[in-house]
Amino acid sequence: MLLVFSIIVIALFIEAVVGALKPLWKADGTPMTVTEMVSIGIGILIAVLTKMDIVSYACDYSVWDMPEWAHYILYVMTGIGVGRGPSFVYDLWKSMMKWKDIDFTAILKQITSPVDVAEAQTAVVDLEISHWSVAQLRQFCELNHIPTVGCTTKQDYMEAIEMGGSLKPPTEE
Repeated sequence: MLLVFSIIVIALFIEAVVGALKPLWKADGTPMTVTEMVSIGIGILIAVLTKMDIVSYACDYSVWDMPEWAHYILYVMTGIGVGRGPSFVYDLWKSMMKWKDIDFTAILKQITSPVDVAEAQTAVVDLEISHWSVAQLRQFCELNHIPTVGCTTKQDYMEAIEMGGSLKPPTEE
C-alpha cells in the first residue's frame, strides 16, 4: 500500500511543480508575475539551505547510489512547490482527492496475494495441446520457431506443430 501511495504522491508532486513552471514556457498563457517569481525564488532558497525534500517523505531513495548534486534537484523542486504557497498544497490536495475512492488495498491484495503452495502442488494442469486456444498454439509455434505460413484455424496450427517437430521430448541415444 505504501508503494502505491508513494507513486501517487510523487506523480502529483511533479504535476504540481510542472504546473507552477508552466507559465515560463507557455507563450499564450498568463505570464508569471514578479511576486510569483520572488515567492518561488525564496521557496527554492529556503529548501536548498535547509535541505528540504518532499520526495524523501514519500519514498526512501537512500538505497540508491545517488550523487550529492542530484539531491539539489529534489530541493529545488520542493522549493518551487513551497514557493507557490498554500495554492500548491491546495492543488496537491485536490489532485489527491481525485484518487480517494479507489480501493488500493483490494488492488494490492490481488497483486500480492501469496500463492498457496499446497494448492499449487495439487492443482491439475491440463497440458493437452489439443485443448489449447488458437492464440496459445500460435504463440507456441512462434516460440519454437515452427513455420505457420497460412495457418488460421486451430487444426492448421496443430498440423504445423506435427510437421514442424515432435511434441515428444528427445530420448537419450
